[in-house]
Amino acid sequence: PSTAPSSHPSFEPSSEPSSEPSSYPSTEFGGKVVAIIEWTMILRGVDYSEIDINSAVEISAFLEKLIKDTILPRGFDASVLRFGEMLVTDGRMLQVGDVPVVVEVTESVLCYPEDSCSGVATSVLQEAVDASSAIDTQVNDGIVTESIQSQASDQQITAFDGFSGITSSVLSDPSIIVTFRSPAPSDAPSMSPSVSAQPSSDPSWKPSKQPSSEPSSVPSSDPSSEPSSLPSCSPSSAPTESPSKATGVNLFYPLWTTGNQGCRNDGDEPDYMALDPTQWLSSSMSACCKKFFGGYMYDSCVGRYPPDHDDCNVMLYYPDWNGNNKGCVDDGQEPYYMLSNHQYFLSNTREECCKKFYEWDLYTCTGTIPDLTHGEYYPDWSGGSSNPTCLNDNKMPTYMLNNQVWYLSKTLRKCCERHFFWDINKCLGNEAVGSDKWYVKYSANTCVQDCVGASPCGGIAESWDEVFSDKKTCCEKKLWWDNRCRTRSG
Repeated sequence: PSTAPSSHPSFEPSSEPSSEPSSYPSTEFGGKVVAIIEWTMILRGVDYSEIDINSAVEISAFLEKLIKDTILPRGFDASVLRFGEMLVTDGRMLQVGDVPVVVEVTESVLCYPEDSCSGVATSVLQEAVDASSAIDTQVNDGIVTESIQSQASDQQITAFDGFSGITSSVLSDPSIIVTFRSPAPSDAPSMSPSVSAQPSSDPSWKPSKQPSSEPSSVPSSDPSSEPSSLPSCSPSSAPTESPSKATGVNLFYPLWTTGNQGCRNDGDEPDYMALDPTQWLSSSMSACCKKFFGGYMYDSCVGRYPPDHDDCNVMLYYPDWNGNNKGCVDDGQEPYYMLSNHQYFLSNTREECCKKFYEWDLYTCTGTIPDLTHGEYYPDWSGGSSNPTCLNDNKMPTYMLNNQVWYLSKTLRKCCERHFFWDINKCLGNEAVGSDKWYVKYSANTCVQDCVGASPCGGIAESWDEVFSDKKTCCEKKLWWDNRCRTRSG
């Protein structure tokens, strides 16, 4: 290592505090941009008489999650500031069942370095304006009302049983707050303890999370139940020839190393980022670059690692439960709770995601079909019993693909015979072709031929009709008492 300090500042913070204070303030700390919208609405038909403080908190949490997951664009948060308080917004008295709600809608974006914060603020302000317009549209179109009614019913929140709509909705103009990390010490105490040159005279009532700088003079009486977090002085075996790679699902994190700035998902994010994934980690490169490298640095960030890079999935897949719920998508719009538990909810490939969350409809989710080993014809139940049909358009449901032996057939006739035996002729349609054998037609007291056309054809035989090679045998077996069977026409 060099004995002299570098002439350029590092873009990545040191893991240890400096022993000496800086002689000049840094301008490279960056900051945070926050957009705030205050949304006041009046809910009509909410039963407020039975709501106590506990249920009000529960309802507030329900509204926050609903607004965040289904109403707001991704990246915005919602917090209910007031619920049920008597607010005077326009000088009129509230009717019985009218409950006012005030929601604070926010978006927070980190900016780095400080010079980029003004550009980020402009971008965040426009996003907040667009979000406000989207909220207003969804209120006017009744989407917010329908979402509240549907999810309140699903979650059995009885206070909303009579909820009929939003009678008033007012959105404030978005405001922007930009804060910077100060290079000077604050007047408030630090969140982390300072490092003392001398040990405390009294033992701590709570053990330290960090090991002491020197070993204890007395050995422990019992072996440790967990391995040490520090390496031993001597290696246990020969070192591996190449470093191991992170496994599982890795989210994107910002990398500020000089000359290599960008977003990566190699699993090497610092611990403080891993402990706060919703703040630091993203499911797509685009979302990470937008959050941490906005403005003129965005294009460079998203272009640093192309989509076919071996160490990088540009998008991760998640189950689309809030959308069409037909499969897994990779649009980077997953709810925050999935980011907090990304190893479970997010997958590197569509196939992995589908197998985990849509196994019951796997082939619809993946958009593929397996090898059709028992034919391509399957019964189409959509027409009911009055319109029996077999199709071969490769659009059979997954449950049929999972049981091909029963549901699939190699020919149209076999499919009709198995699944629509009561009306084979209609199922066969234009492909109805007789066997030219003979069967009894009791209404005519004679035997007719299994074919379509003039006599002796009597139409296509039903599946239950016994057929014979000639008319004589048919008459002898089925109408043996009638001597005129052989001469009578059908």
